[in-house]
Amino acid sequence: MQVRMASKNDLVQVCELIRELGYEAVESDLAMQLDTYVDMQTSALMVTETPAGDLSGLISGHLIPLMHQPGNVGRITAFVVREDHRSTGIGTVLLEALELWFRDRGCFRFEVTSGDHRARAHKFYDSKGYISGGYRYIK
Repeated sequence: MQVRMASKNDLVQVCELIRELGYEAVESDLAMQLDTYVDMQTSALMVTETPAGDLSGLISGHLIPLMHQPGNVGRITAFVVREDHRSTGIGTVLLEALELWFRDRGCFRFEVTSGDHRARAHKFYDSKGYISGGYRYIK
């Protein structure tokens, strides 16, 4: 399975995957976000696709420089595998690719936020060495 950086041509299928996460994805709005991820050096949007050219998953991440020490934190900002492709290893391949991208850019820690209702995702992150820690405050 091959991972590649998403392109602006992936917009329709990226929208479909974001909807699978349970978010309303309007193509015109998502087009701006996709442009940002494709054009910025501090963001990555990676996808996997089937031999037929359909996207089977995506993961996005962003570099966050810290003030109190050198280096970056790598933050996973979206992660989804198409329902009919889950439990096939696609998630692991995507996560490993993004973690490598983070490491290559000086990240010493990776983080992800996952809603309380995503128990299956939590098990996945636990199995990959992620630990729950701290609190998240939202305003």
